[in-house]
Amino acid sequence: MKIEMLKENKLKIMLEPDDLKRWGIDASNVLNNEPYSRNLFAEILKRAEKETGFSCVNSKLVVESRVNSEKKQLTLYVTKVATDKDMELFDEIYHENDLCIIPAEKVNSQNDDGIMVMLETLDDVLEVSNAFKSFCGCELFTYDKNYYITVQSNLENKISEFGKILSNCQRAIIEEHGNKIIGRNVFCVIREAFN
Repeated sequence: MKIEMLKENKLKIMLEPDDLKRWGIDASNVLNNEPYSRNLFAEILKRAEKETGFSCVNSKLVVESRVNSEKKQLTLYVTKVATDKDMELFDEIYHENDLCIIPAEKVNSQNDDGIMVMLETLDDVLEVSNAFKSFCGCELFTYDKNYYITVQSNLENKISEFGKILSNCQRAIIEEHGNKIIGRNVFCVIREAFN
């Protein structure tokens, strides 16, 4: 197991096949709500605190899990909900628990997850799609009357002029609870539909 502190409020935990085998767990359902899984996760967080100083006491957590099917590794990204805005969004969705779990999905280890930007209106989405004619974009979500587009990381500076870049915590919540309208090539699809 490798534990790495990415930011003050974000931790990366990499579990190798040997770790999973030793604990008798399956990478695809390690974070289900069974007591064994929760106890195992608590144990991992205690070790992380000893090694990195990352404390989760009195914190609300978003846990994203990623399975690398080629290497049979499980990577957990643990984010402490830090800002008041994130806390409000978290509380709106998770009334009883202090833990939001984003299920595992198969990803390529070289995959660029990109960034997510919030736009207020469909007109804003159309404006961005027209401004980025040489790019396809990724996905389009709606949630709570706003629109959310994922794009490649290298567009962060340009697209931030049009909307608000979301934190990983906010993005995880939108991906889990938002309504995905377009699954790929969002700019191209929008331009075809509205131009």
